[in-house]
Amino acid sequence: MMRKVQYVNAFFVCCVLCLGLGTIKAQSPYELNWKKDLSLYGLGIVGQATVYFTGVANLNDLTDEELEGLNPARINRFDRRATSMYSLRARSYSDVIFHSSYAFPLLFLLDKKGRKGFLEIGVLAGETYLLTITSTFITKIAVQRIRPLAYNPDVPLDKRRSSGVRLSFFSGHTSSTSALSFFSAKVFSDHYPDSEWKPVVWSAAAILPAATGWFRVKGGKHFPTDVIVGYAVGALIGVAVPHFHLKKNKKVDLSLSGNGSTIGLTMNW
Repeated sequence: MMRKVQYVNAFFVCCVLCLGLGTIKAQSPYELNWKKDLSLYGLGIVGQATVYFTGVANLNDLTDEELEGLNPARINRFDRRATSMYSLRARSYSDVIFHSSYAFPLLFLLDKKGRKGFLEIGVLAGETYLLTITSTFITKIAVQRIRPLAYNPDVPLDKRRSSGVRLSFFSGHTSSTSALSFFSAKVFSDHYPDSEWKPVVWSAAAILPAATGWFRVKGGKHFPTDVIVGYAVGALIGVAVPHFHLKKNKKVDLSLSGNGSTIGLTMNW
């Protein structure tokens, strides 16, 4: 399962990068620094490979002693309720939203203005996703928090013992959905600053990752604190990446001009 996720991650990044590079004329509020942005892509890809081959691939299943030592009473009260949840339907719902979020940046291809500026949108979407998923998995490997379903005796034993149960903190489904949702809302706002649809777009951006997180908790995959942190990290990266790529204001030149008793101030930008 973890290998499948890694392949999907790589496929998404390649798609948005290729679509972005395939746009010849770009008109958008963003500007790229190819040296920095491509270096970041390289670091992100290397980071993903390193995390997988040195961390995820080397995780061991829980031992009998570890399973016997899991006690819900030791979990903080806020998170404890998640140890009794295990809904396969909820997990399916979270997967649908999560995988659908890959298409959010591609929606800009439906609009003429978005197509013209998709060079930047595509590159920044991939950058946003790489930063999010890499930071998520680095944290997962470093923390190795046990998923709530491992505490639940009603869950099949093979699911409770699987090595993947060590990757609870923080929620990758939530962080990725949050990053791409808020990224898309930020890009929409930057492209259409006067649009009356902005409240709707931002509301959708806030609700979709929240729903994803709720379904992950209901499915027994994460504690509430896992999805709260994932939501916050994803939202921060999703807004920050396009914000720091906004075109800087050009230098403003002021000059005085006069004609007889009239003095004028000329501003060029």
